[in-house]
Amino acid sequence: MNDGISWGRGNLIRGDCFWVLDPANRGSWFWRAICKLRELARPMIQCEVGDGATASFCRSRSPIITLLKACLPSAQEIIVSAQNDKYVWYPDGARGSGIFSASETWRALHPPTLEVFWHKKVWFSGRVPKHTFIAWVAAQNRMVTRDRLIRWGLNVPASCVLCSQHDESRQHLFFDCSYSNEVWTFFISRMHLSPP
Repeated sequence: MNDGISWGRGNLIRGDCFWVLDPANRGSWFWRAICKLRELARPMIQCEVGDGATASFCRSRSPIITLLKACLPSAQEIIVSAQNDKYVWYPDGARGSGIFSASETWRALHPPTLEVFWHKKVWFSGRVPKHTFIAWVAAQNRMVTRDRLIRWGLNVPASCVLCSQHDESRQHLFFDCSYSNEVWTFFISRMHLSPP
């Protein structure tokens, strides 16, 4: 693991500051993808300044930080500490242990959303995974219907694949299509239900 870190420092970072380097001409697409995540990661890292040797406060390209650096005396003349600088990971502000945790970071990047009233109709213990997936995708209006394919730029006919009378959309497939209406009516009558 340390060999990989050393290689990355020597070949990808090359003495530059990771937070401001341009990754365009260095490394693979994976390295460039990691660098794109800097905007998300930067607020989660804090430096507990010790001797000031590695603190990255003065390495910013921000004109405000550069001006501030010019106004302040040299950090080496002020800071006298036996402690090294320490970088800590706080994905949720200043709370947490300071040690990187994938689960805490995930929760910070993907906060829980509000539950919808109908979630138990889709996510229940005896569900069929394929049916659950289709119901969830339909509820989120993410079905690959022809209206969406056309919006994506594909050259497909717009008419409904079942009835060929109207443009295909989620609303049409589930509620307005004459063919699907017959199918729904057949099953609902067999189950003695009254649909809304």
